[in-house]
Amino acid sequence: MLAADTAVFLSQKVASRDSTGEGWHYFVSLLRSPALWFAICLTPVQLWLWTRILRGSDIGWAYPATSLAYPITMAVAATFFDERYDWHVWGGALLITAGAAVLGPPGRTDARGAGA
Repeated sequence: MLAADTAVFLSQKVASRDSTGEGWHYFVSLLRSPALWFAICLTPVQLWLWTRILRGSDIGWAYPATSLAYPITMAVAATFFDERYDWHVWGGALLITAGAAVLGPPGRTDARGAGA
C-alpha cells in the first residue's frame, strides 16, 4: 500500500512538473503527460489494494501505517527528482508519522476491558 501511495504522489509530482504554459495551454500540456495518466490508472489499483488490506487487517494498524507515505515520498523525490525540502517540512512529515504511531494502533483488551 505504501508503494502505491508513493507511486501516486510521485507520478502526480512529475505530471505537474512536466506541464508548461498558462491557462488552457497548461491543462492541455498536463493531459499530454504520461505521468498524469499513470497516476489516473494507478488510483483504482490503490483503492483496490486499500480495500483488500482493510478486509484482512485491523484499521487501527492499517491506517497509521499510511502515514509513512509522507516521509517515504519525500525521500524518493529528494533522491530521484532533486527535490529540496526545508528542515521544517521534514520535521512536519516526521511529526505526522510519529503522531500516527503514538495515536494509532490501540492496545489489545480482554473481555473485561483491561489492557493487555
